[in-house]
Amino acid sequence: MGVGDDGKHAGAVINRLNTEVAAILKLPETERRFAAQSAEVDIRTPAEIRGMIPADIAKWEKVARDAGMQKQ
Repeated sequence: MGVGDDGKHAGAVINRLNTEVAAILKLPETERRFAAQSAEVDIRTPAEIRGMIPADIAKWEKVARDAGMQKQ
């Protein structure tokens, strides 16, 4: 988890927001709440998230296409 963007926004703003979100995700209470739902906190940098977006889009486009779904 983390905060990323398409690279068109001020890097300092995205980095600061990501730092604050990461701090909240590291809190023991947050970790307990995630664990209660069988989830884990996995903090990512804005650059890592930005790199994941194209792969995720391609992956889910294929899933939708294979399922015969149409764009709306």
